[in-house]
Amino acid sequence: MNSRLTSVTSYGIILAGRVSGGKTAHDRRTDLVAKLMHEIKTNYDEEADVLYVSFGRSEHVTGVELTDNILLRLDTGKATGEPARAVELTFISFSRLMAYHRDRPLTS
Repeated sequence: MNSRLTSVTSYGIILAGRVSGGKTAHDRRTDLVAKLMHEIKTNYDEEADVLYVSFGRSEHVTGVELTDNILLRLDTGKATGEPARAVELTFISFSRLMAYHRDRPLTS
């Protein structure tokens, strides 16, 4: 039996995937998050002050500007027929973002 699973990581990123098997929903979420966390790569370009957080690879990518400083890159799903999925977050002027939010609580 396949089911749709959506999980929010400690970064506040919504990650989705297909899971199957006889495990409990909690076990499936734990396995999926562990797998996705293993695949997350970060790269900081100090000269450009840009942080890249990658969740995977794709040749069919589009970008969505979430804010002036945050770009979400999505796999369009055109090659596989799957729904669009996040493959990268780009934080522009990252050190300035960190300085601005350093003493502020994270809120939704």
